[in-house]
Amino acid sequence: MVNLDFEVEPCLFPSLSTRSVNQSHGKAMAYQHGFEWEVTISEDSVFQGIVLSWNILLAKYTDSTTITFGVISGSEGNKCHDDTTVDEYCTSFHPESCLPTVLPLASRRQYRFHEWKYDARINTCIANGSHKVWLDHWINSPNHGIKLILVVEQGRWPCMSLYGKPSFIDEGSVRLLCTAFQHILDCVLENQMGLLKNIEVTPSHHYQRILDWNSHIPKEPLAECIHDLIQRRCMETPDAEAICAWDGTMSYAALEQESARTMEWLQHHGVGPETIVPLLFEKSKWTVVAVLGVLKAGAAFVLLETSHPIERLKSICHDIGACIILTSALCKEIGSNLADITMSVPCDVERKLPCGDGKMKPCIRAQPRNAAYVAYTSGSTGKPKGVIIEHASFCTNAMVSSEAQNLNGCSRVLQFASYAFDVSIHETLVPLMLGGCVCIPSASQRVNSLQEAIVQLRVNWMELTPSVTRLLSPHKIPNVKTLVVGGESISPAELARWAGHIRLNVAYGPAECTVVSMVQSNVTKHGDPLSIGRGCGGSVWIVEPQNHNVLVPIGAPGELLIGGPIVGRGYLNRPEQTAAVFIQNPPWQAENNSRFYKTGDVVRQNSDGSVVFLGRKDTQVKLRGQRIELGEIEYQASGFFPGAAVAVEVGKLYHGHPALVLFVEWKSLENRKRCSGTNCCRTVQNDKTHFMSNAQWAKAGLSQILPSYMVPDIIVPLCTIPLSHSAKVDRKALRAMITRWSKDEVKLYQVTANSTSCGRYPHHAGQKYDEMVRMVARVLSLDPSEVREHDNFFQLGGDSLSAIMLSREIDTIPLLSLTVADIFQSASIAELFHRSQKTPLPESMEPGIPTKVLPFSLLDPMKIDNYRERAAEHCGVSPSQIEDIYPCSPLQARLMARTSRQPGAFQGHFNFRLSLDTDWDRLHWAWNKAADFLPILRTRIINTWQLAEGNPLQVVVRDKDIEWVEVAASESEPKSRMSFGSPLIYCVAVRAKHSPVLILNIHHALFDLVVFEQILEAVKAAYQGKPLVWRPFSPFIKYVQDLNRSQANEFWKREFTGLRAVPFPADITPGRSNLDAIRWTRKSFCLGHQNQAGITLSSLIRLAWAMVLSQYTGSLDVVFGTTVMGRNMPGTADVGGPTIATYPLRITLRGEESIKEALQRIQNHGIAIAPFEQSGIQHIRHSSPESAIACSFRNMLVIQPSSDNSLLAKRDLSPLLVLEERGSWKQKSYVNFSTQALNVVCEPGAGHLDVSAYFDQSILSSQEVEEMLSCMDRLLQLVLQHPDASMGTILSQSQSPDGDLDRYEERTSLARLEQEACQYLGNGVRVAAVWIIPMASHVPKLALFVGAMSLNTVSDGRWILAGVKEPLRTRLVQMMHEFQNNPLGRAVPFCCIPVPLQYRPSMPGLFLDRARAQEAASKFTLKTLTSWQNTGDSGFEEPLLPLEATLRRALAKVLSLEPEAIGVNDDLVSLGCDSLVAMQFAAQCDRQSLRLTISEIFQATSLRCLASTLNSRPSGDPTPALEAFALLKPMYGDRESFEQDIQRSVDGWNIKESIDAFPCTTAHLGLLSGLGTCQSHTIWEIGSPEEQIDLVSFAKAWLNLVNRHAALRTLLLPSRSNPSEWLHVVLKSSPVGVKVVTKLKNASLLKIARKPLLSRDGLGGLPYRFAVYQSTTGRTLCKLEARYAFLDAFSVLVLMKELRRILDCLPTSDPLLPSYSSWVAYLRRWSEDPLHLQFWDRYLAGLKPCILRASRNHHHHQHEGRQHHGASETNGNRPRLIKSHRQIVVQDAVALRKYCDQRELTITNILQVAWALTLKEQTGIEDICFGALVSGRDVPVDHVGNIVGSLFNVLACRIQMPATDSISSVLLENQQMMRERASHQFCSLQEVTRLVLKARPEASSLFNTCLSVEQPLSDEAETGKGFRALETVEETEYDLIVAATVFPDRIQASIMYWSYFCDPARAATIAETFAQSIERIILCA
Repeated sequence: MVNLDFEVEPCLFPSLSTRSVNQSHGKAMAYQHGFEWEVTISEDSVFQGIVLSWNILLAKYTDSTTITFGVISGSEGNKCHDDTTVDEYCTSFHPESCLPTVLPLASRRQYRFHEWKYDARINTCIANGSHKVWLDHWINSPNHGIKLILVVEQGRWPCMSLYGKPSFIDEGSVRLLCTAFQHILDCVLENQMGLLKNIEVTPSHHYQRILDWNSHIPKEPLAECIHDLIQRRCMETPDAEAICAWDGTMSYAALEQESARTMEWLQHHGVGPETIVPLLFEKSKWTVVAVLGVLKAGAAFVLLETSHPIERLKSICHDIGACIILTSALCKEIGSNLADITMSVPCDVERKLPCGDGKMKPCIRAQPRNAAYVAYTSGSTGKPKGVIIEHASFCTNAMVSSEAQNLNGCSRVLQFASYAFDVSIHETLVPLMLGGCVCIPSASQRVNSLQEAIVQLRVNWMELTPSVTRLLSPHKIPNVKTLVVGGESISPAELARWAGHIRLNVAYGPAECTVVSMVQSNVTKHGDPLSIGRGCGGSVWIVEPQNHNVLVPIGAPGELLIGGPIVGRGYLNRPEQTAAVFIQNPPWQAENNSRFYKTGDVVRQNSDGSVVFLGRKDTQVKLRGQRIELGEIEYQASGFFPGAAVAVEVGKLYHGHPALVLFVEWKSLENRKRCSGTNCCRTVQNDKTHFMSNAQWAKAGLSQILPSYMVPDIIVPLCTIPLSHSAKVDRKALRAMITRWSKDEVKLYQVTANSTSCGRYPHHAGQKYDEMVRMVARVLSLDPSEVREHDNFFQLGGDSLSAIMLSREIDTIPLLSLTVADIFQSASIAELFHRSQKTPLPESMEPGIPTKVLPFSLLDPMKIDNYRERAAEHCGVSPSQIEDIYPCSPLQARLMARTSRQPGAFQGHFNFRLSLDTDWDRLHWAWNKAADFLPILRTRIINTWQLAEGNPLQVVVRDKDIEWVEVAASESEPKSRMSFGSPLIYCVAVRAKHSPVLILNIHHALFDLVVFEQILEAVKAAYQGKPLVWRPFSPFIKYVQDLNRSQANEFWKREFTGLRAVPFPADITPGRSNLDAIRWTRKSFCLGHQNQAGITLSSLIRLAWAMVLSQYTGSLDVVFGTTVMGRNMPGTADVGGPTIATYPLRITLRGEESIKEALQRIQNHGIAIAPFEQSGIQHIRHSSPESAIACSFRNMLVIQPSSDNSLLAKRDLSPLLVLEERGSWKQKSYVNFSTQALNVVCEPGAGHLDVSAYFDQSILSSQEVEEMLSCMDRLLQLVLQHPDASMGTILSQSQSPDGDLDRYEERTSLARLEQEACQYLGNGVRVAAVWIIPMASHVPKLALFVGAMSLNTVSDGRWILAGVKEPLRTRLVQMMHEFQNNPLGRAVPFCCIPVPLQYRPSMPGLFLDRARAQEAASKFTLKTLTSWQNTGDSGFEEPLLPLEATLRRALAKVLSLEPEAIGVNDDLVSLGCDSLVAMQFAAQCDRQSLRLTISEIFQATSLRCLASTLNSRPSGDPTPALEAFALLKPMYGDRESFEQDIQRSVDGWNIKESIDAFPCTTAHLGLLSGLGTCQSHTIWEIGSPEEQIDLVSFAKAWLNLVNRHAALRTLLLPSRSNPSEWLHVVLKSSPVGVKVVTKLKNASLLKIARKPLLSRDGLGGLPYRFAVYQSTTGRTLCKLEARYAFLDAFSVLVLMKELRRILDCLPTSDPLLPSYSSWVAYLRRWSEDPLHLQFWDRYLAGLKPCILRASRNHHHHQHEGRQHHGASETNGNRPRLIKSHRQIVVQDAVALRKYCDQRELTITNILQVAWALTLKEQTGIEDICFGALVSGRDVPVDHVGNIVGSLFNVLACRIQMPATDSISSVLLENQQMMRERASHQFCSLQEVTRLVLKARPEASSLFNTCLSVEQPLSDEAETGKGFRALETVEETEYDLIVAATVFPDRIQASIMYWSYFCDPARAATIAETFAQSIERIILCA
């Protein structure tokens, strides 16, 4: 054999291990698999056959025709491993070669076996014979380069063994490799003269293994349609959330309804099966509606990406033959260019539905084999190609692959993928098919704040590309349980980062095979990142890339083919391309009519059946998850370079990220020869300018044709496009070229707007331009080379603060000057330089601030001495220490004035951490040294009213050190008061041993952000001994004084001429001076690339806020306060004092103007204001009446500098003073700075905007403010996303629905209403009746605007009705009551609310027109519309005692308040402490070992009184427990007689096991007599959707409760000897277990749980049952069913909370549980008092029964239905109890609590009176009576709050409502009677009814309705395994029950009634009337 020196490529056998290296640590064991067989040929021939077979095997597994491997020699005999050598052999062959020509081999090199120098060239060897020495050495060398050795032992017949490293090849692969090798060897030896291509390499054993792996794939598709599966979900769970999007949510019922409208419209226009409808939407919930509507119509859809060029959209629409297109409102204009008919969803669909009597075309339903959608992918012919997917294929895929992806009905799926990506279809439809929820972020959230959107939308399942997952943190999205990655390979680091925290799946699937074809489930952190798992829904086959008729052996690389029912139909209108990749019946497939798709992906299959992705076989690539056909880009690019060869390739650049590069063979060189070798990829160096000009043109053109991800980032000219030996483009050489490029080379060919520039600066600009560029780069943290002539400052990342910094920097360059306004107005860096070149002006003409101002020169020279004396007196210093005096700036004056009224306001507190080696004395000296050079630090402010000066003066004091206080701990920091004359700065040195801190306290009148930096820089310089810079403040004051007042007045007068702005918030009580009312909330917005066309972020924010105010005030004319830096004018950048300015900013919104134009106008407006921004509010106020109105703004917008570009972030302030970024001081600072009712502070960051709102809670609620911030977020996103949309389009997104009445009839009725109202209210009162929809409501309301015509009595010219005064108030209430009962009220759906006029016109006598009234009022909630009902603030509270603090914390937890919001002297009833709250309060106190009864709570007027009650109690032991059976003695003499009597009532229970027994209370007996066998139940859902509940543990937890609570071991039995008595019999152990039902379908889970558990036959026995139900997907429900009024609602809450604690392994409450018998004993004593029944006889005297009549068509069943109550209910026709839809009757419970607090009312009182109003309207009776449930837990029984049993009772609630009484008097009367009723609450209702009706024998009951006010039976805010109540059903003796559940944020009413009594429509009407009654009380009380 001959040695050859030519280079060949390495031949490395691929790793076939399914284990990671980390799993293969330790000793390097080897797998061995041997086989032998008998042959009849010579030994040499056998060995040659073995070597040839090994070559063929290597060729298949390495996919190479040049094979290199080693042959081990010297292995025989007893030699050490040092003597063993490896000869490297090489051979090359062609498939057409004859077998003998493949050999002989060529020997190239020889190595020693132990040297391992060949590990990068070969890794396999053949050994002809072996020896234990070298083999053992190899086995024990884990890093040896040889990974696979075939050992051939010669004997009687050959014996071969294959050894492999376990980290390289697993045992299964070794066996498969041996079978393949043996099969090849058999073929070679049997056909030694045959052709190489005829050798069969895949043995039958491999084929059978592949068949086994594919055996689970369905043979036939699912015969279903997508929309049918979704429609079933809509019917099963109509109220479940189907869509949760940034623009709203939608239930399944709403989705069904909205999509049906779209379907009807499409069918009306002839759309049906096999029609394709394009959809053009931004990310929105309406996309889902449109998709489902198209599918229901029978058609197929194609999703269009709005960001794609119009030409590409046109190409797709032309390809599908689109006649109709569905769009959103924003995309309608684009859609009109794509199809003949354009319809927007939902707007046009709602308005243009066909009339009911029109002729609809016959509807043809889609069949499973009809097309469902068309997905477009990149096409090699230059045009995108669309693949058709049928319903059956998609349904099969969804049902089969979802389980592997952990996708089910509990999933909340993130819809992240672009609509250009078929994954978006999977994310949209599959969750709905399974019953889950689709979560849709906005386009901006998707790009800029995905992490926040995931949290906000409560996503728990998402599919992303690895490129996107790198932007997320698993710790910050804890709700996400499943992450599916696909589109590109995931890196090992990324895999390890996610796999440990989340269920990680890898999905693979081409669009041609219905999205998902393969899934790798539950990937571990050591898993293979290249594995794409196993087939799901489709079979997996791997064939030779060039011949799909030949399968490759398992483990060998080949092209992946996918078969089965998920394969798509083919490409639309492309039969040739379809035939090329969609193949049928290949020879290796036995079944007929089988279809396969050739993916073009090269993969290999592991021994366990999983598949590993290796790459592409063609020019199709994936970039950032998007599939790209390079041929399509090349086709389009060739049109821009006629005659030139082009090639497109993806390669990794220097930073490791891939980029798309276009190579062009540039024809500029004459007589050029084709390059070869290393020069083949040489770039063109000359003529670059000409080329880049063409490249820029080409990129711009490609951007109009291709999606942005297909437009090349880099365009490179080459001498020649390199070609391979086969004359094809050498793509490997191109990729290698890309990888070698440096950063500079990449920038050389990046095509940007300034690519055509040869230089970076204008000709002859020279050194000054270079210097300016360096300053721009330094300010923006860029490299100077990144700043080019045509760049825009703001596009480079600049903002207003960096503009200030640049202005200051530029001023240091001689003869250059640049104002901030110049920077804003400059379109490019070149223009910026041009503006900076200014001719020097004489000092007298300089428009900026003066350079020097003499001391006292700004005062009246005749009064200087007087000023100095007064200043010295005020400041407590000698006159000689006064260095200067000058006026305050307008801002300083306002801040100090506010501080005088609000001590502590505007004081900043900053904590600085210091190093342990800080020299404290030097630091103290450095601060004083800094003050010497910064006079503002030595400045005090004095009030100068004694000097007849209008404004305060500031006094600079010298020879006075900064106040310096030293303390041992920060808690002991002294609080120095800052006021007029006092120092406005002091430092506190906390000399803690381990954590020294310096606390700086400074008033905002001394500093702003720039000054803050100056202070810290000066202190640092002084501490380090560096020179300091003198920075006076007086020149700025001189500048302000010299402003032309007349020009300023004229400017501000013009600014507010014709002002029509509506103040917001409305109607503020003047003179607020208490900072305690300020509350704050915070929200983070996402920001995209907002710096377009030089627009600043400030302009964007101002526009968004103006639009918010417009939405809330209904006016396009908006005014709000704003604060600016005030450093825009020349010379102000380095002023040593606060220059910030506040002024009213007016923005008018114009409907026809585009967003881009509005932004530019606002920015120009800000520049125009700059010269006058220091005018001050007081001066602006006096410029005109309209200006005065503008200066009374009630909300303020503050835009802080970017946190990323802030001065503090930019500058290294040294570790001397490290500012602690704690939110507390920042929050306090803003609270102290809040001067308006609403103050909005915006703090930009990197890609986000943090917005904090500080508001007066007495004027605005937190919910209102949060809604405003959400509105601001939505509008800001729309502004960013749609800069070309008109203002009107953006603002018109919220439209009020049209009325239901005919326009003419309605207007006539309203006119009559206004006429009668005017007559009723009298002259001088004007009214306007307008339909409005209050914010946060969907129900139209008729508002009656009421205002006095006589305006001359209003002193300040306002038109604000501060309150409805008497006698107008009484007349209004009477008027509304009368109108509701007359024909006019029936003509107009009347819900009239008096709304005070809140518009403040500039001209007296102006009346608000109807349109503006409607627009304005509809932007407010009902609470805001009645905001004139205010109360004052609470007074000062004394310090709390420990017991008082404990009580306050307990009450705050119950009321969901901050403890600080409750005063110890506040009236408990006014706080909202009704019986329900008192019960919870007592339970909370009980947990703190504080025994309180509810009666004690009501008797105490405050927490302080309650604490006194507790302290005054005598100490002693708790009440001793009752002896068992003690309460039976009056009935039975002994226990034996009891057992004999009761045993006859027991059926199957062993009464001998009883441990106690006692009789029922009289109240309970009264309930039993009416209830009979009525039953109730509650069903809860347990845990989160992803949480797996262990049913065994759950059942044990319930039995634990049974053992704890005697009530759960109690039988309720009637006494035989005394039938009127019932007994509680307590057993020793549990009488029954927990019923467990498993393996249920999700669809039937709730239905099965509703089935009764308790029998209705017979009397007595166990009064409850508990059951658990679980579906196959893990969803778990539990049910508690009870009868005999055995448990009350509070007992259920106690049980469920304890059950949750047991499941969470937490300790339960007090182990000594209270006994129900103790409560029975108390009631027995209580009932002995005859006064209780006497009260009820007196209270109900003269009452007539109050019976709500049944519906007309139910009336004849009512008597019959009543007969079913009681024992006669055993027949099968028993009336069915149903429950109406729950309805929220109070939208804002927080506001209602506040309303109650102000009037010392309880919520229960409000609801009772509201129900009385409802009954009055329904019955016409004025003396109302109904049942009211009371808890019964306000008794002096130990731990009564934790008793489990039946403590509740039903009381007769009587409310008399004569027409002459006001609502307020009714409320006060009922509040008093509630206390009276509570004192006598335990009387049996049966006894009370018999007593009252003794004179009316014909009557059987006092009432037939009942009201229950209760708390929710689940608390989702609690931690652990939550219980979410799904439904509560209570059978009752009453015809109708209202259960009002008081949640923290809302009140929800459930109407429960018997089916004989009324229908759902009437129940809904009653619920709506109840809600309106509550509103009426709030408005009229």
